[in-house]
Amino acid sequence: AQAPFARLADLDLSRNELTHRSVRALLAAPFAAHIERLSLAQNALGDPGLSLLAHTHALPQLVKLDLRMILAPYYTSPVAARFNTPAMRGVEVLA
Repeated sequence: AQAPFARLADLDLSRNELTHRSVRALLAAPFAAHIERLSLAQNALGDPGLSLLAHTHALPQLVKLDLRMILAPYYTSPVAARFNTPAMRGVEVLA
């Protein structure tokens, strides 16, 4: 039997009132390794959530990350600039 969500490649979680805790849970999920396109747009991920995403190695197949209209009140530079990390190399970040 195949694990639930084993073939999940596209995941749209925009406008779901997610926080950094939600990001942590998502990155710990077994299916995270298969996600190619992820939308977390219009959520209040905050600086902790953005940092978790920018440095994670839990999304090795990720090619597109949608972070438009993310609420991260204490971060003053553009969100996309924060994702210039080795973990996000080759990922198109929409912000």
